[in-house]
Amino acid sequence: MQVSISGPAGDNGWYKDTVTITWLISDGGSPITSVTGCQNGPIPTEGVNPSQMCAVTTAVGSASLSTGQIKIDKTPPTISPQGLSRGADSNGWYNHGVTGNFNGTDGVSGLNGCNSATYTGPDGSGVNVSGTCRDNAGWQSTAPSPGFNYDDTPPVVTGGGPTRPADANGWFNKAVVVNFTGTDATSGSVTCPPVTYSGPDGAGAAVPASCRDAANNVSSGSIGINYDSTGPSVSGSPDRNPDANGWYSHPVGVNFSGTDNASGLAGCSATTYSGPDGMGSAGGSCSDNAGNTGSGSATIPYDSTAPVVTALRPSRAADSNGWFNKPIALTFDGSDAGSGIESCTSLTYSGPDSGSATVSGSCRDRAGHASADKSFKIKYDATAPTLQNVVVQTGNKFALLKWKKSNDVAQIRVARTPGRGGEAQSVVYSGNADFYKDAGIDNGKKYDYVVTALDDASNSVEQKATAVPLPPLYNPAAGARVRGKLVFEWLPVESATYYNVQIWLGKRKVISAWPRVTRLVVPQRGKLGGKRYALIRGRTYRWYVWPGRGRKIDRRYGRLIGVSSFRYTR
Repeated sequence: MQVSISGPAGDNGWYKDTVTITWLISDGGSPITSVTGCQNGPIPTEGVNPSQMCAVTTAVGSASLSTGQIKIDKTPPTISPQGLSRGADSNGWYNHGVTGNFNGTDGVSGLNGCNSATYTGPDGSGVNVSGTCRDNAGWQSTAPSPGFNYDDTPPVVTGGGPTRPADANGWFNKAVVVNFTGTDATSGSVTCPPVTYSGPDGAGAAVPASCRDAANNVSSGSIGINYDSTGPSVSGSPDRNPDANGWYSHPVGVNFSGTDNASGLAGCSATTYSGPDGMGSAGGSCSDNAGNTGSGSATIPYDSTAPVVTALRPSRAADSNGWFNKPIALTFDGSDAGSGIESCTSLTYSGPDSGSATVSGSCRDRAGHASADKSFKIKYDATAPTLQNVVVQTGNKFALLKWKKSNDVAQIRVARTPGRGGEAQSVVYSGNADFYKDAGIDNGKKYDYVVTALDDASNSVEQKATAVPLPPLYNPAAGARVRGKLVFEWLPVESATYYNVQIWLGKRKVISAWPRVTRLVVPQRGKLGGKRYALIRGRTYRWYVWPGRGRKIDRRYGRLIGVSSFRYTR
């Protein structure tokens, strides 16, 4: 037993039109006793039809066969547009791909699905996009979306130009507004905003354009203009070499040159620099073909003014009290506000001596100018003062030193050996007198003196003297034991012309004599002053001395020089 189902097949077990069933029965030679179902013919009804059955009985047995459900869908689905996936891009126009959405229904086999469609051209107004829906039986329906405007092609920039004439020689040297025009074949309404160009510089510099159509498509383009807003680079240089050491000492011409990378150089200026002194700056300019001007400068070391001597600088400090007492190296100092000092006079002064010796010098600056000579005063004395006739007079515990000095002596210094307080040597006098009395020294002791005379410049000269102080009556010494011939000695008195010497024994004058010198020799016995005498051994005598002035007969005596004693022995 077999069954044949014929008809247009669809998807998913569905038929798309009337189905015809044919049953094929073979009895195998046995007579069929009964048949149930087994009806041949068409099945036209849409939808899910129940299964068909065939049962046959023969003499030898029975057999049956069933079909499955028979599904028939003769009608395509219904499709309805659902609009576009987004709103228009600009002014009711779409400028890039847009998707149409669709929905559908199917009352028999059911909707299998709907496809969205994306529109990407061609450009046009009132265009649409078609969508499809499919049912489970394989039927498909197509429908268009509502019409819309589509333009994804940018407009065309057709031209442009500056809004004003060029500034110079076909060149613009400051910002310029450029207008542009454009066309569009679809959405139209092209707008091209003006562009203000302000660089970069260049010949045929490209000014960018931007045009927009109604669909908001944008195109670009450009036109070329000659643009140069930059002044030339300028440098200057003197028209001659410096006068000395890289410095100019009188007016100098300065020429200027330049470069311009865009419109090119048109011309440059020149000038003359004549001050002020110092590292001067000469300014100049150049212009280019676009009418721009550039400025620059050249550094000019310039000094048209001679230096000035400002000071005299000794190589060492004054030797004493502002005085130099040996050759002194002197250097002149100067100032120069421009090129600076190159050199100044140097010299060594070695005389003549003067409290206001004049030295003159000058300075030269680096620009070659020489200053006027300038004089300065110095104190110079290399000659020692004069010290003469140093004499010393001694007395009882003193030594009187006298000297003669020149008028330029500023100080006398007396040094004594031995010195004071156990010192080997001491300065016992410092002043400017012509004598010094050294009192309180020991009688009979030798003292060596150095008298030094110094002038204000500390030049010095010295002389030496020796003194041994003695008592007024120094021989015989007080209390001495003497015998034989006696020698009496005493210190002289200034202006004395003679002396009166008296020797006493107790209350009795033994001898009275009038020597003219400070020495008297007395034998043991003899006659003096018209009287005889004799010295007695073992007795102690006193002796006195007075100075006498004038004639002896006048008896003009000074104060007692002194009194002493001695013992006369065998």
